[in-house]
Amino acid sequence: MHSAPLVNKRKRKDLASRIKGLRRSDRGGEARYNRNSGIKKYSAVFGFDLKKHINTLMKKRGYLKVMDLGCGNGVFLTELKTLFGKKVKTHGFGLTNPKNKNIDKMHVGSYIGYNFSEPFDLIVSSGSIQHSRNVGFAIQKAANILLFNGQAILDLGKHHAEGFYAKEYVKALNESGYKAKLIGTCLHIKRPVNAVLSGKRFRELLELAKK
Repeated sequence: MHSAPLVNKRKRKDLASRIKGLRRSDRGGEARYNRNSGIKKYSAVFGFDLKKHINTLMKKRGYLKVMDLGCGNGVFLTELKTLFGKKVKTHGFGLTNPKNKNIDKMHVGSYIGYNFSEPFDLIVSSGSIQHSRNVGFAIQKAANILLFNGQAILDLGKHHAEGFYAKEYVKALNESGYKAKLIGTCLHIKRPVNAVLSGKRFRELLELAKK
């Protein structure tokens, strides 16, 4: 008889495998979240020079806490460590732990139910957040775990999620007091000082954005 921890570990691995398969099929055989995605590939997905953008943020702040949602093997975070060393604190999030020494803190589990103990200067997500079981809540959560004037760059993919199009998420976020825009398939969010987004209010604003 297998012990409970072993069974749970196998269940997590099976779940991760199924999600990877779904992502590949959704991309026509290639997973957008590619486990080897670094700054160059992220720049192509996000539609702008991410390295230049992070350099600008670093000059303004001097120190950054960066989260990669769906970080794969952590190549993007490794490249940040190479560029900035101790000036950047790297956080990864995923269903499994890649055990990458360049990830200062690895968060493993379900993003929807995860409680983060600290906010972030920058959150990125390529080919991951749009596969959440509740995309609206996932976006709301990312917006709320930003530091004031922090930014999130979230790839929503080409399809609409939960009956809402990307432009409707942008409109709802702007109406809520955040600053949001769309570049290609990516949602760019900036959190102004004192902005807080409740789930109920966000849903109401999304419904209004559809009209």
